[in-house]
Order: sequence, then structure tokens, then C-alpha cells
Amino acid sequence: MSTMIYSAFKRGGAVKKGSILDNLPYTMLELKKHLELQFEPWMTWENRGKFNPEMHDQNPTWQIDHIIPQSFFNFYSYTDKNFKMCWSLKNIRPLDSKLNILKKDKIENPGLISILEKEQEDLEKSKNGDANEV
Repeated sequence: MSTMIYSAFKRGGAVKKGSILDNLPYTMLELKKHLELQFEPWMTWENRGKFNPEMHDQNPTWQIDHIIPQSFFNFYSYTDKNFKMCWSLKNIRPLDSKLNILKKDKIENPGLISILEKEQEDLEKSKNGDANEV
């Protein structure tokens, strides 16, 4: 996952600083559980990987998919609102690698954008509320 995030930063010209774990509202264990709950019966951690057209029918693979594609979000740091929306658990799912390749940068569910924005607003309000109580 960290490699994907670093690649996204490189595409946007941003510099990677700090740990991703410090900036996501979930742990890697929570991410793993989130993905596993969405696994299709054939999905395992052992068959996560790149799409191989010659082998896919016999040995399918899956990838972490961003429902709203990473390319939609412009972010330059881990603290950017767009970074947090991009990596929200609501925006991440396991997807057959062939389907993920075919999907490319298509937005299948535009309504999710407003859900992610609302989630970020709520997180900010709760963070500010916690700071004001101190």
C-alpha cells in the first residue's frame, strides 16, 4: 500500500514525508479486515497481484481498487483532505485485477464523492472539537 501512495505522490510531484500510518484514520489491521470482508470466495492474500492475461483465467489475481480513482484526487501531503478521501476505507475495495485494469480511471459511483467529503468534514469537526475540549 505504501508503494501505491508513494507512486501517487510522485505523479503529483509531491514529496513523501512522515509515515502514512500517522495520517490515516485506520490501522493496517483495520484495512486488512475491511478488504477481507469484501473478498470474493476465490480471493486470498496469496493471490493479490498484477494482472497476467495469460494466466488470469486459471489463476485470477486481485488488486486494491480505489472506487473513485486516485487520479481524481490532487494531493501534495498526507494531511491533504484529498489524500484522506482517496484512502478512505469507503473508497477502497478488493477488485479482480482484470476488472481493475478495464475500469482504469472511470468513476462508477459519482455519489461517493459527496459521501467522502462529508466524512472528511465530520473528521475535521471531531478533531477540532477534541482540541477545543483540552
